[in-house]
Amino acid sequence: MPDFAGRTVGNRFQLDEKLGSGAYGKVYRALDKLAPNAGALHRAIKILHRHPPGSDKDRTQQREFCVHLLVSGHSNVVTLHQFFNDTLYVYAIMDLCSGGDLFAAITEKQWYSNQSRRIKDTYLQILDAVQHCHDLGIFHRDIKPENILCSVDGARIHLADFGLSTNSPFSGDFGCGSSYYMSPECIGSGPGGRITRYSTRHNDIWALGVVLTNMTTGRNPWKYASFEDECFLAYNRDRNFLKGVLPISEEVNGILKQIFVLDWHVRMGLPELRQKIVELESMFEGEKSIKQPRPRHAANTVETQTSPEPRPRVHRKQAETTNLSTPRTPLESETASAVSESPTPTLYFSGGPLSAHTPEDSLAPPSECSGSSGTDRNVAITGEIPELRLDNPADAVVQEEAPSAFSVDKDKAKRKNGKLLRSAFQRFKGLQSGTD
Repeated sequence: MPDFAGRTVGNRFQLDEKLGSGAYGKVYRALDKLAPNAGALHRAIKILHRHPPGSDKDRTQQREFCVHLLVSGHSNVVTLHQFFNDTLYVYAIMDLCSGGDLFAAITEKQWYSNQSRRIKDTYLQILDAVQHCHDLGIFHRDIKPENILCSVDGARIHLADFGLSTNSPFSGDFGCGSSYYMSPECIGSGPGGRITRYSTRHNDIWALGVVLTNMTTGRNPWKYASFEDECFLAYNRDRNFLKGVLPISEEVNGILKQIFVLDWHVRMGLPELRQKIVELESMFEGEKSIKQPRPRHAANTVETQTSPEPRPRVHRKQAETTNLSTPRTPLESETASAVSESPTPTLYFSGGPLSAHTPEDSLAPPSECSGSSGTDRNVAITGEIPELRLDNPADAVVQEEAPSAFSVDKDKAKRKNGKLLRSAFQRFKGLQSGTD
């Protein structure tokens, strides 16, 4: 795909800065020359290859647009405004989120380091976005910080990238998503061994637990939710393992323990998770209560807060002997909880979320398109709590789900969801025919 910077597409949008790129396309910042007001001058434009009409790839691409249209309109979901195509490419016009992605906010800018109230405000927005999608019968399947975009002041977040989403509550597409965020059942294993399908709703909730760990600690709890992973194995032998090696409060540890359960039937649901976060009094070990009533005039504080100041990066070697931020302490091997019948994994506090020597080109914001993650930002040492990093994406999945035996009520809900998708598809065809 060529460089589109400086071009005008659709006789309206002048492309300037490239925001990100991936295996499936590129995202540019664009000036809308026909914008009716100054507030809509700039948009983000995702450019994808146009596939032969009627092909599997074309149907998958159209389906992504239909799903995105369906969930657009929520304040915490990136809005897809319109799209059009020429003979070679498809152009999707979306909201511009100038603050980058949540990954950069956690790692490079460290907006959430010891910032409990900011974590709480942001995480509640993420939960609201996912709940909105689930209420419409859409399950994301690739929730991770790279797919959550931020406003320029960090006050508002927006869920993005619906390339792997599905409207099937159960799926047989194992390994769909990004490895750090996949539930054990998505990988293909359950409490009773191999499974044939998994709950896409509860797979999203598992990913939200990993995101909460990311935001509070700058770490991933494990590389892969499989018993072949030392940290995941240690957690399943001692359910307080994460509390022993990460500076999280008892309350956060309790929430994670209700999310990270092998049997998805007893996994915490979204409404309960949201209520737990609302009632949360501390995020970090030894922290004073953050649950304080806000004054009436500050009801919209989260929308008007100032941009967090970026924190300085810490070199990997320096971080081995110094705290990254008070009151966090180095996570040395002796802090690990004892695990029965197996040696405790060697745990090292191997540095900040990123080494100072990470190549700058790997820090570019990812595109919104599925599979945009790109190069790993760092390599974790075997046996340690993995550092937060970009993950290599799963291959693209043609999202055709096997039919499943649901109750009459679930069949009715599925038919209603089908009508919503057909309505979105009709809207899609109307937009497409109007711009061909």
